[in-house]
Amino acid sequence: MKLAVLYLFTHMLYSGDYLQVRSKYLNHDTGNCLLSIFDYGPVGFGESNQLTGEGFQYPKGINQTLYYGSLACGNSETYVVDAYYEHQMEDHDWLTVKPLGRHIPPEFGLQEYDCIYNDSGPTSPGPKGLECYQYSVADADTNCDDFVIIEYIYTNKGPEAIDSLYSAIFMDFDINNYTDNYGKTDPSLRTAYMQPSLPDENPTVGIVYLGSQPQSPLPVANLSVIDHGIYVYPYQGLPDRIQWRFMNGTYSQSQSNRQYDWSIVVSVGPFNLAPGDSQHVTFAIVGGLSNYHYLENCRHAIEQYDTMWPGVAEGLPLELNQGLRIGPNPTRGRLSVTFSLTQTAQITISLFDPAGRMIASLHNKKLSRGKHNLALSLPEWIPSGIYFLVLNTTEKNIARKIVLRR
Repeated sequence: MKLAVLYLFTHMLYSGDYLQVRSKYLNHDTGNCLLSIFDYGPVGFGESNQLTGEGFQYPKGINQTLYYGSLACGNSETYVVDAYYEHQMEDHDWLTVKPLGRHIPPEFGLQEYDCIYNDSGPTSPGPKGLECYQYSVADADTNCDDFVIIEYIYTNKGPEAIDSLYSAIFMDFDINNYTDNYGKTDPSLRTAYMQPSLPDENPTVGIVYLGSQPQSPLPVANLSVIDHGIYVYPYQGLPDRIQWRFMNGTYSQSQSNRQYDWSIVVSVGPFNLAPGDSQHVTFAIVGGLSNYHYLENCRHAIEQYDTMWPGVAEGLPLELNQGLRIGPNPTRGRLSVTFSLTQTAQITISLFDPAGRMIASLHNKKLSRGKHNLALSLPEWIPSGIYFLVLNTTEKNIARKIVLRR
């Protein structure tokens, strides 16, 4: 197991008329685990040399369980956007748009961070306008202190549809002697996980797919262990073409067949993004002192997510001439607006105060026929209060009351 070297790198960013000092990474460390978060796709460490970040420690300060991890999103072997290792170096496909910082005001009053990045990084397979808003949260509550939740909201900022996308997290957990590790999966809890060896389950760490609220859950495409002897060592990394086959489920192995060096992946999809559309995907990185304890903590993570995140409004009409869906409400500034169009139309979404004054224009774009989900952010200068969100087409206006709590 390679040990992490603590390396805190700060730099100055100029934004408008103020200077902001930010760290290269931020730690979620309020509970029993510690996870380093970055603003360009990696999870745990910024690079596989572990010079930046503190990995995933479970329990915190005792066991370093991670070698390297990354988010990945793509729709073919020629379009995998990630920060994972391949050919002795990491991909840098994501480019930071909004640097990592504390989510202010916090949605839940917890340890919350956010950032934005897109697919135009220096090693990008070819930018399509895919943007990712990353939001992460850790809770010190007794039933919630063994995991960190990471939500990814993908938005198509490009002019053309991006179809058949999959979203995945790859984690190369190295626990104690990494050549003795043993991986498993549990479809009932949508998780893949790793333990130190076949007889030793302490600690057990892994990934769980929580859902896509306020949208319906995506299909789980793959829960798999990855044999380094077959897929990593021969290539000195995990090439995109192999990574893609794990993302879409072509390659899949539910459990290790021996003690060895393994990685794990949890992947969901496919989903389509028309121009302007968004898709929510939420995972958790979880730890436990045994398989049983780990799976219990996965249940706690799913329960917390289902309780705190805005739920899917089942049974509500989706046609624009009947209604639309907005959540969360009350909101701290982020909104998901879902509706369907029977034909291509110019859509404007604006925010009004109770006196009928327009406060902000949130969206103004022509959208194609079909279902749309827009991720909107209310400007930070708008104070707490009651407002009306108005969706307008050439034929109809629809207003919904929302409550903003800063």
